[in-house]
Amino acid sequence: MGELNYKIDYDKELSLQVRNAIFKHESVDKIFVKSLNDHIVIHLGFVFDINNDIILKEYKNYLIQYYERLNDKGLFRDLFDEVIKYIDERIENNERN
Repeated sequence: MGELNYKIDYDKELSLQVRNAIFKHESVDKIFVKSLNDHIVIHLGFVFDINNDIILKEYKNYLIQYYERLNDKGLFRDLFDEVIKYIDERIENNERN
């Protein structure tokens, strides 16, 4: 996944700014990443910049696999559910048009 270039606190919960960005369907700005959990969630925000249905479907599969590897799934469940719902709705809307 690459090297982290900012200080990470491994014991923190998710930052409010990170959670809010996901629920507003916005990419997460790395200045708000304060913990390892925040770093995990920034992968969800990438989906909001994807404009191709094929890539959206592939990224959905990636996110499902990514989620399955997490130790504390409960902490991330609502965020992953929101992003998967967003992907499904985007694909459905694009197929109708």
